[in-house]
Amino acid sequence: MNTSTESKNGTSPKSAFVRRTFTPPVDVYESATEFLIVADIPGVAADHVSVVFENDVVTLSADRTDRGDVRYERAFRVPPLVDTAAATAEAKHGTVVIHLPKSERAQRKAIPVRTG
Repeated sequence: MNTSTESKNGTSPKSAFVRRTFTPPVDVYESATEFLIVADIPGVAADHVSVVFENDVVTLSADRTDRGDVRYERAFRVPPLVDTAAATAEAKHGTVVIHLPKSERAQRKAIPVRTG
């Protein structure tokens, strides 16, 4: 029997959808003290965003379910000079900002020159 929630082939409309994965647009910046990754992920709540650092790779992923099943995913290989313990991320108004501070050893340091 075909109910209003079933299609002609007997599947529900929700099961007919396939998860779509998108690569979000990003900007990457470098300063003397950090790398900054800014990603646009519209319509995703902060609690649906994940940032994972593993083996010198930062992976950003997010899920949006209000308009079908959509996943955003992007990975970045970062130099080993990143201080992973001090890394932070924030999500606000569809933008995710990832701060990857450089280790103190990697930061530029002026060496005073003495006269002889």
